Amino acid sequence: QELHRLRTDATLQLCFKPLYNLSSNYFKVVFNNSRSLHAHFNDLKSDPNILDADVIGIAESRLISTDENDDFHVPGFEPPVRLDQKQTNFNTRPPHGLVLYYRNNCILHNTVTFSTPSLEFVIADIISPSKGLFQVVFVYKAPNCKLQQLKDTFLANLLPDVYLRHPKIIIMGDFNIDLNTGNTSFLKFMRDSFCCSQIVSKPTTSYGTLLDLIFLNFDSKVNFETDVLDSYWSDHKVIYVAIETQ
Repeated sequence: QELHRLRTDATLQLCFKPLYNLSSNYFKVVFNNSRSLHAHFNDLKSDPNILDADVIGIAESRLISTDENDDFHVPGFEPPVRLDQKQTNFNTRPPHGLVLYYRNNCILHNTVTFSTPSLEFVIADIISPSKGLFQVVFVYKAPNCKLQQLKDTFLANLLPDVYLRHPKIIIMGDFNIDLNTGNTSFLKFMRDSFCCSQIVSKPTTSYGTLLDLIFLNFDSKVNFETDVLDSYWSDHKVIYVAIETQ
């Protein structure tokens, strides 16, 4: 009787929504500042939430030109789209770099990349035959990149390649702007310039800061799920958005 009670009435409810519990009808995108994909690749590729995504974005990958794609293959996904930082010290890996993975059943229609020592992003037009076309942008802004520099670069280098009339734009990444301190000017900038609203509400780091953000341009009729998931390999948590497509 006690075992029956534990399996029925006494089951614990999770305090988060696992991505893998959501229907496969959702278009699922995850992002994590991994603090080195080179060091933590086996951890990431073993995480069931990350593996359930259609698109994966990784910041601070710290990969270099001699790293082979085969060594960073994720089962079920195409070879990674990499934006490696230039290695200036051959005894040390560069601090940043972006990596994008997309599932085998998706089509990468187009990519645009931008990289400086303090700001980088990847724009990807991704088609899922059963879920539609999405424009996904992964961003990393270093702490030393000023807010005005970010805004100016977005207007000059990101805005021309983002289809503002496209109904499914996802811009997400580590912006190193702590929304828990009440910094709202960037949110207004994204609404005015990209018609996008920010949806993450929980702290995204081990220090209680909200640095990792997700911006969407969807109207109120589009249903989506989002959450923040723990990652033991990094002080940045995994963030995700899942868009209902059917």
